[in-house]
Amino acid sequence: SGGREKCGNQLKSAFQNWILSLTTILENAGIDNSTATVRAFEAIERIQGALIVARALDDTSNFDRLIKQLPDILLKDTDN
Repeated sequence: SGGREKCGNQLKSAFQNWILSLTTILENAGIDNSTATVRAFEAIERIQGALIVARALDDTSNFDRLIKQLPDILLKDTDN
């Protein structure tokens, strides 16, 4: 169906842009491209998983904790 395909393409594009943006930010922080890309993917996977669990359990505490920890996770082993 056209609507499903269009939505899928928009979602794919949104995630690709999010990954690229996070990768660029991490590279600007001094992380090499390969590591930055992996960390960007992992961050998005964690965020999306935490959102699903928060919604299912009607409890945002784990999501909130993740968001607070994310900068340290993404920037580990850097001087930032």
